[in-house]
Amino acid sequence: MTYKRLAKATWTEHSRHPGGQANARRKRIKAQLQYIRRALRYVDELLDQGGQSHLTEYQINGLAIIRKVYNQQEYMYNNKTHSVPDRIVSLG
Repeated sequence: MTYKRLAKATWTEHSRHPGGQANARRKRIKAQLQYIRRALRYVDELLDQGGQSHLTEYQINGLAIIRKVYNQQEYMYNNKTHSVPDRIVSLG
């Protein structure tokens, strides 16, 4: 099973039981953060191999926003808080 499928299964489980116990919810959020960290690491490897020249300005900006959202979510997870200054709540 690919990590994409595992991430979707984990997210589906989370969406079916959004309340749940705090420990189970934190475990599911941690899993999602790990999947994103892995994907960003793969993107960084491709960019280091010269892939930056194939990205448009729009894609570069989008990637920067995704990194910022990831950092904010990781900060909130690590500090057990639900707020962060200048929080981005939607990519759309």
